[in-house]
Amino acid sequence: MANSFVDNSYVKLFIANIIDAMPYLKRSKSHFAGELKGKKGGEVYNFVLRDSGKPTSGLAVTNSDRLDVKEGKIWLAARHKKSVVALNILESVVDIYGFKEEIADPYGLNLGAEIQKDAIDESYFDGCVAKVATSNGWTALSSAIAHQRSARNGAKLCGFLSPEAEDNLTTHSLNNWHFGSNELVDRFYKEGAVGMFHGTEFAYVNDVPVVTVPSGGFSNITVSAGANVAAPTTSLSGAVDRTVLTVSSLSQDIPAGVPFTMEGAYACDSLGRKTRALFSFITQEAAKSGETQLVVQRLRPEDCGSRNVSIPGVTDVASIAGTLVCQLAANTSYEVAQIRCDDVMNWDNIPLDDIAQCENTSATFGGVNMHVAKGGDWGTAKNSTRWDVGYLTGIVDNRLVSLAYMPVV
Repeated sequence: MANSFVDNSYVKLFIANIIDAMPYLKRSKSHFAGELKGKKGGEVYNFVLRDSGKPTSGLAVTNSDRLDVKEGKIWLAARHKKSVVALNILESVVDIYGFKEEIADPYGLNLGAEIQKDAIDESYFDGCVAKVATSNGWTALSSAIAHQRSARNGAKLCGFLSPEAEDNLTTHSLNNWHFGSNELVDRFYKEGAVGMFHGTEFAYVNDVPVVTVPSGGFSNITVSAGANVAAPTTSLSGAVDRTVLTVSSLSQDIPAGVPFTMEGAYACDSLGRKTRALFSFITQEAAKSGETQLVVQRLRPEDCGSRNVSIPGVTDVASIAGTLVCQLAANTSYEVAQIRCDDVMNWDNIPLDDIAQCENTSATFGGVNMHVAKGGDWGTAKNSTRWDVGYLTGIVDNRLVSLAYMPVV
């Protein structure tokens, strides 16, 4: 029967194209598969980030040792994307080769690209440390990698940057630094592979925003204690985990992706311990002049294993106060590379129900599950097939993500 794509071989070919179009999500891990039954697309759910405890000295157990487990929560949103194609009974895609060329390649690649774009929009700047280059971008890249290695012992790292950023780096290389070839990286990312640098695999990603600083730079911003809130916000394509800081009236527009530091605020490692690196408060959403709120990444200053920012005397988000100072130079545009531990990006499939009065199937390939349904309209003599992907994605621990800001040459 022609045009019957409800077959696992066709579905897996379609999924393969989706995966090829989203290298940013290839290095990911399923963290919450056992908790997703009954979850609905578009809804926000919170999950537990386990506490690592607090070791103490001495043989005797005292009252101060009997601490309650402090479990941090993260919010992720269940999402959904689909592609639909309709063919009338006179049109025909008769074999898997025709299906690849006419359906899987254009529809699958586009679907994957849209899933990746959403993920980049919502998570690319979700890190804790920004390293900024003053001239040659390799120094920022090297420093960002070094911080991640200090944040987690034995970490396996992956990095992502735009083709334009890679071009700037290789054209204006310093001390013969370069991305080295690696057969495993080439095989995994295929045409999207960049190579290895300081033991970190890199891949190209599109849709990475460029952060531009105006000629006068970004002014200092005063954060006031008392009304800061850590909760999901919904101003992007869905709810994401953020902290909303109460600030003095902004004197200028501030785009997403601008990093600020605060005196005394330091980033923490994967066990909640203070590191040498200053914590970067990174804007996750654009803010307008005159506004009194600034949306940054999830902050957790509590003295526990899931702490990501260490500030003297501060143990809750509401108490954060001080002056934010921009890390970027005036009148400069920056390409941004993301470096992260390879398992910190979450990817879970959301189970999808069958559609009534349709021919249904589903298949999983490369960790991506797809639901396919086919139905017909006898009045128009058309058969329609839809490919649906339900998923839960996002950074589960932003301590394990660093950013490198490299001036556009």
